[in-house]
Amino acid sequence: MKDRRVRSAGLAAILAVASIWTLSGFASFSEVAMVDTAEAAVNVQTGFLQGPGTGAGVGLGALALAAGAAAGALAALGSRRTKVQARAAAADAQVSAWPVDPSIDMAAIFASEPKDLRAQRLAFSREVAANPHKELPRPKNDTLLKVIKGEPVDHVPKWMMRQAGRYLPEFRAIRAENHFFQVCRTPALAAEVTLQPLRRYPSLDAGIIFSDILVIPEAMGMECEMVPGQGPQLHPRIASPADMARLRLVPAVEETLGYVMDAIFLTNKLNNHSVPILGFCGAPWTLFGYMVEGGGSKTWENAKLWMYDYPQEASILMRSIANWCVDYLVAQYDAGAPVLQVFDTNAGMISPELYHHMCMEDLLFIADEVKKRRPKAILMVFTRDLQNMSALNSSAYDGVSISWTTDPADARKQLPDKVLQGNLDPSALFASPGAVGEQVHKMISAFGTKKYIANLGHGMMPNHNAEQAGAFIDGVDRASKELMH
Repeated sequence: MKDRRVRSAGLAAILAVASIWTLSGFASFSEVAMVDTAEAAVNVQTGFLQGPGTGAGVGLGALALAAGAAAGALAALGSRRTKVQARAAAADAQVSAWPVDPSIDMAAIFASEPKDLRAQRLAFSREVAANPHKELPRPKNDTLLKVIKGEPVDHVPKWMMRQAGRYLPEFRAIRAENHFFQVCRTPALAAEVTLQPLRRYPSLDAGIIFSDILVIPEAMGMECEMVPGQGPQLHPRIASPADMARLRLVPAVEETLGYVMDAIFLTNKLNNHSVPILGFCGAPWTLFGYMVEGGGSKTWENAKLWMYDYPQEASILMRSIANWCVDYLVAQYDAGAPVLQVFDTNAGMISPELYHHMCMEDLLFIADEVKKRRPKAILMVFTRDLQNMSALNSSAYDGVSISWTTDPADARKQLPDKVLQGNLDPSALFASPGAVGEQVHKMISAFGTKKYIANLGHGMMPNHNAEQAGAFIDGVDRASKELMH
């Protein structure tokens, strides 16, 4: 395990530089603002760049480095905006070609958001925080909560990762008029797309708030945009440890991510607390990878290189991300999300030895800290394609989501004390409804109906359709009825 004293000392040094930099009189790379134009609306990172300041104990070299980074970024800002706008125009053209549901009433959606939503949510959150040992009010359908708590149920609960998405025509109607992060940041829109699959498939046992794991890097000071054909792009990437000085390492969740908690609270109100609404975040290693690479990657070679060349700095950054995750998950719970899932979708992209040496500690830290602050919170974790999951069996996580590449019997062997969730290969949904039903039956038979939540082994794909999702849900219902009665 890493030396916590070294980590703490290193973090303190970087925080000192970052703090002086921010206090220098320039605005920070802070929240991403939405710039809407008649030609093309695009998400851009606004604000002046930070410059060096003065202060005891901070080396001149670090300050000069900060100044150089600020000057270079300032020079590039104008061209960045032009490029972002061009890509956004291409994205608009792509979205306009999607078939949509013409029945969507945008005016009614926006009208669903009360003017005092933030005040209502904060009052609710304060009450929850004041009573951390009191369970959140249970939804009408609490089957998923019962399974995790070891209570008897009459059917296998189910939901789908990426449950709200482009496979639904009603979602495409929302996206045809709104950019991805605009949907995330607008509580009325986020609530609407979260509720869409619950309306279409009434037997679902949970919803998951519509958001993105990359809102934490944004909150830390990075710009994120969805580029057609490339996926999420983060700017400027954290190419070296010196770039960490640009980041907001100390969590400020309410200030930067309050819109997510507003969306959770609103979704529960609009859904009349029918099913639990899950909150989530990305895990430190996965978010670290996106921040270092500047986006997605097939190899994640730059992120891996940090592990070998800058292990101390990598540990410092991942612990900072972990602290953000803890505060963010607690805030989502306080807003009304009883179940919280941590997504480490890149867990299998490095060797098991390196993962356990560099990443597992922070993953376990998140669960420990959230449970200390909110003992009634239910925590799930998804370590996609991680071969050795045995360390999670003694962790504070209540359940583990299983990738479609993992055999259910092996998962049960490694995690005998945990509720398991998963793990149908999402590609199986492209088969005929009958074949999907057969695969679902095999999956549930392999996991068993106890301590189990049916789900996919990864998220819904953009080229899935509503009927294919329906085949999965119907298959779970039929298999559950047959195997449990």
